[in-house]
Amino acid sequence: EVSLVLGTADVYAEAGGTMRFGWQLPDDFGPGRLRHVQAYTGLNRMPAWSAYTFASAAGKLVARNITIEGDTWRDSPGATLVHQVGELSAGVSFIHFNFVQLTWALHYRTREFDPQPDNHMYGTWSLMFFWKW
Repeated sequence: EVSLVLGTADVYAEAGGTMRFGWQLPDDFGPGRLRHVQAYTGLNRMPAWSAYTFASAAGKLVARNITIEGDTWRDSPGATLVHQVGELSAGVSFIHFNFVQLTWALHYRTREFDPQPDNHMYGTWSLMFFWKW
């Protein structure tokens, strides 16, 4: 996966990848975060049952992040941006009856600004329901 974002709020380039191992892997791009629409495509040949583990890594070069640096048009309070950010994720996913997918993931992200005290680690649960139009 490679992304380039050029906007008012964010300017960055990102590259990463995901590896999956399991039983009856679905024909999709694997589990994704809500902002990644490509994770929710390719559902034509999804198995009735599936279970797999996954791991992903991504690196981001950030030139602008308005949520960290503050206002675009005038001086405002903000933090100092860290320009290289990395993220590692790992988890498990289960699909049941070609209808519902339950995913648990643990994410580790490096610092995004100074003086952020530590890297950030968080877990997510995702429950997705599928239907064909």
